[in-house]
Amino acid sequence: MVRFNGPVPGAAGLHLVDGVPLLRPEEQVLAAMLTGFANQHLARNLARTTVEGRENTVKAFAAYVNAYPWLWTPAMVDEWLGDLRSLRDLKRSTIRSYSEAVRAFCHFITDPLYEWTATCEERFGTHPVPVVHEWNTAVHVLDNEADAKKRAFTKAELHAFFAHCDDEVARIRAFGRKGWLPAFRDATLFKTAYAYGTRRNETRMLDAADFGRNPHGGEFGQYGRCQVRFGKAKKDSPPKRCGVLTVFDWTPDVLDEWFTEVRPLFGTDNNPAAWPSERGLRIGCQRLNSCFIAHRKALGLDDGLDFHSVRRSYVTHLIEDGWDPCFVQEQVGHEHASTTSLYTCVSSDFRTRTLRRAASGLHHRRRPPDPDREASMKRKVGYTWRLREVMAQHQIFTATELVPLLRERGIDLSASQVHRLVSGTPERLSLQVMAPTPPTNSTSAGSWPIAADAVSADTRPAPGRTDTSAGPVWTEMSGHGGSARDAARAGSFLGSVLVMGP
Repeated sequence: MVRFNGPVPGAAGLHLVDGVPLLRPEEQVLAAMLTGFANQHLARNLARTTVEGRENTVKAFAAYVNAYPWLWTPAMVDEWLGDLRSLRDLKRSTIRSYSEAVRAFCHFITDPLYEWTATCEERFGTHPVPVVHEWNTAVHVLDNEADAKKRAFTKAELHAFFAHCDDEVARIRAFGRKGWLPAFRDATLFKTAYAYGTRRNETRMLDAADFGRNPHGGEFGQYGRCQVRFGKAKKDSPPKRCGVLTVFDWTPDVLDEWFTEVRPLFGTDNNPAAWPSERGLRIGCQRLNSCFIAHRKALGLDDGLDFHSVRRSYVTHLIEDGWDPCFVQEQVGHEHASTTSLYTCVSSDFRTRTLRRAASGLHHRRRPPDPDREASMKRKVGYTWRLREVMAQHQIFTATELVPLLRERGIDLSASQVHRLVSGTPERLSLQVMAPTPPTNSTSAGSWPIAADAVSADTRPAPGRTDTSAGPVWTEMSGHGGSARDAARAGSFLGSVLVMGP
């Protein structure tokens, strides 16, 4: 058992003084709960954006139901989430994140370690309870819950997008307006995001010092690699770092023009950011979104294309151009290939080319037809059941004549089973039936060639075989008056019966 010598982070005793009356107790207790909830999240190393987002969600829920946490009920959560789905048409992942924020807050204020239940009981005569349960929250089932409309750019669409960005720079500059510098920055940023397959925040947080040489790619000069330092973090972890190699030959020219000719015009002597802002250290996410949407609408592209589609396009186009999937996975910093596959949106013509290339390779490697080889293969796996012919040679013309002969040798089969043995061709035949060992009551070694006479095949074992075990011959005969073992023994000893005769 874990014991605490003092109050844990976020406990009621750290935010409220015992015995002191409050001016507005409901509001002050709620504010203290939210402060403690934020401190608990910060103690878990969660990002401040995550903490602020969950805190704002709890405030929004409290404002919607117009009640304090110690008065919440599950029905309030149901009504709130239902309105978010029906009125605001929020995505499934957003609904789940909202419910998880309320669940975490309820778990926090109902934990005895934080003493909020005792505080509410003392001040208000009631206490908070969990209101988010498994029956009123969405379940995370699929690995990829992205909108089905989200996709990658085709190469033609991406070329048109970049061309439009360059045209905007030329148009603004032709009017003598200073807005051409931000337009040039945005155009270069979009191209860089595609050149290295980076996310929006990863691209935004790049510094000029993050680009360097690749000793194994001298043709790219000082822009042979890009060090991503603010990658997507794991849960309760700092940002992930990832080094991305340059793969497109046009990348060094684009970056060299920006860093040597255009970026100095921003007055960035003491600014390390690769994409400086006109009013701050670096460009913001909202600016990137609005600029991207403006270019997309000007080209008439569908809204399934967003900034993340540039990253999808990077993965898709490398796969289509024949790059090794493992290399692509390392480039985008994925731990699992299944994650990279979610980004791959290969076109139908690529699949057609892949199919034709594979079929062409198989055609060239295909061995010319060999009649002798094909015949030998057939002999190895096929056989001919000639039991009626062998019976006629020994003057046995009815299946019922075999019944007493088999019974004398301890094989008890009904007349219908023997009839099936004679008239049908077995679908499963063991090697023991092909070349069995002579029975103990045979008169001579030459009186037991059952496989040689009744079965014509090339799969018989070598002479001198002494294995007497009967394999599974016609197990479907069991249940019709005899056992499967009797059916197998009948197949093994049938030759002796036929040769000895009545």
